[in-house]
Amino acid sequence: MDWRFWDMADGAYFLQWQIAIPNLLGNLCLPIIVVYFFCQYCGVSFKWRRGLCYAALYCCLFGAEMVWKIPGSLGLLLEICLLACFGRFGLKRKWGIAAAMAILILSVLSVTSSVVRWFDYRVAAPFVIRHTDWIPPSDAVRELVKVALAAGLFVLILHEFMSCMVVTGRLALLQLVIPALFIAMMERVLQDSVYGRGMVVDHETLEMIPDFQIHYGEILFLQVFAGLCLLAVLLVHQRIVKMLRSQERMRLLEQQTAAQEVYMQEAKARYGQTRSFRHDIRNHMTVLAELLKADRPGEALEYLSDMKAFLEGLSWPVQTGNAAVDALMGSKLSAARQRKIVFGCEIKLPEIEGMKDIDWCIVLANSMDNAIKACEACEEGERFIRLSGRQKGNLYLLSIENSCSREINKMPEEGIGLSNIRFVMEKQGGAMEKTVLEGIYRLNLLFVHTPSHIAGFACNTAVNQKREEKF
Repeated sequence: MDWRFWDMADGAYFLQWQIAIPNLLGNLCLPIIVVYFFCQYCGVSFKWRRGLCYAALYCCLFGAEMVWKIPGSLGLLLEICLLACFGRFGLKRKWGIAAAMAILILSVLSVTSSVVRWFDYRVAAPFVIRHTDWIPPSDAVRELVKVALAAGLFVLILHEFMSCMVVTGRLALLQLVIPALFIAMMERVLQDSVYGRGMVVDHETLEMIPDFQIHYGEILFLQVFAGLCLLAVLLVHQRIVKMLRSQERMRLLEQQTAAQEVYMQEAKARYGQTRSFRHDIRNHMTVLAELLKADRPGEALEYLSDMKAFLEGLSWPVQTGNAAVDALMGSKLSAARQRKIVFGCEIKLPEIEGMKDIDWCIVLANSMDNAIKACEACEEGERFIRLSGRQKGNLYLLSIENSCSREINKMPEEGIGLSNIRFVMEKQGGAMEKTVLEGIYRLNLLFVHTPSHIAGFACNTAVNQKREEKF
């Protein structure tokens, strides 16, 4: 439709206020909506100046396409490059993510624009020819429908598919981009080939007919099928990403299982040495008694000093009564000390049916790794990690607190470590809660078990005493 219409009274072309509406919708509102969802897809906050800046650039590109009569496929590539460059330099996103999101958004626009153009030529045009009063608002209605349809598809993609976009690898992203780009180019070429050709009016029937034969049913089928194909590509991409996530999780769990096996073997060796020492304690006491009877206190003290050194080598710096967990927490305590992190542990580990030593190690290893990493962003005097456990009835609450950057004011995205913890909690039928407030990150893990299974051991170490003095 032309943005001007013929006024039969004065026989001159003139602009009416109605032409401002489709211009605002197509050249201002739609680009701003594109930038808004582009920011959402890229994980960046939307700002109005960004939307207005892109709208101005888009209008310049659109005007260049009209003046130089750039073909649809080339124009599409230019629009993709514009949006990708905007994402790279304006939003500071990586080229891969910016280009992929640009192609996805332009694919949606191509599909919606093609469907709306079909409706405009096949349904709206014959109606407005018979009812000339509807000629001015018809352009505004067309642009409004295009904006609403595009926004609806953007929202659908945002809520249903974007959770798998942020962690997509290059290969999986390529599998999404190529089909989406093909669909967008096909739709753009179809628009230029069909709706860009000349149209004439049959004065007897007052219908718009093309100067060549068009099968509107087949065209509509292709357009709708292209939209369904785009959604199918997104669905397949989502399944591929979930499968890759599961494989990555299993790989990490296997690595952690192997590491926990080493911890368990070391812990069993230490406990075996402890049992041997206990077995020989009577002999040690006999030696001390004989030295004292022989009035040789110096040798007795030296013997006690050797026994003390031997005992310190047997005991864990963190003792929970669980060999695997003790070994694990000992290594994590050493890592925390190297980074000058104050460590405190007051936990009881109940015997929960189905909760194996490896499960406890996975939960605590990932929790400690995340806590140590978060503490590194703080000043040395502010670094701390606190572990506590509370039992009430058949509920056991394990809480891990650690310092973090005060600039973090919202919950970070869940990484592999927390995903592994959630995997264990879901297997046990427990619950996981995360909070962050004023530089303190807290992870609460709730376990449900039978009270008769409680057989935990309290943590009581020199490290805890230092922690109490600190806090």
